[in-house]
Amino acid sequence: PAVTGWALGADELAREALVTVVSNNAVLLGQARRFDEAVELLRQAEASFGADPDLAARRQELLHNQVVSLVEAGDLDGADRVLDAPATAGLFAPSDRRELQVWVVQVRADRSARVRDWTAAASTVAAGLARLGNDGELLRAFEAYTHNAFARLYNDRRFAEAATLRVL
Repeated sequence: PAVTGWALGADELAREALVTVVSNNAVLLGQARRFDEAVELLRQAEASFGADPDLAARRQELLHNQVVSLVEAGDLDGADRVLDAPATAGLFAPSDRRELQVWVVQVRADRSARVRDWTAAASTVAAGLARLGNDGELLRAFEAYTHNAFARLYNDRRFAEAATLRVL
């Protein structure tokens, strides 16, 4: 009915009804964790009816939620694919994409830190810094993990290794 209303009336009221229906359906797909379908629905709506700021915001929310869902499920590679894929990377709000990318690096490093592999954690953060550029949170994490790696070697009296510690 909303598409018919738009096709027949093509006024602001018909557009608002169409945007509401498409948005609600995209949200339902997102709640069912069918994020790809939700984003595709929004893409098709934009292609058919033109760009809409509310639908663009909904798409950003769905992509954000997809990355959060993948990270929470432990699929960090999948989260990186969504963040970096040419088809989706430009659809994120730039600050949100950056925040999510940093979070994924931190979660990767935390996996090593949990088993007290400080060198691997620092290396993971260093790789993230190399890919994403300077970031305050990542720099602080790198400093902490490097310190912990050095302290472990030093406390184990492995002075030569501590002196030449490389984490990059």
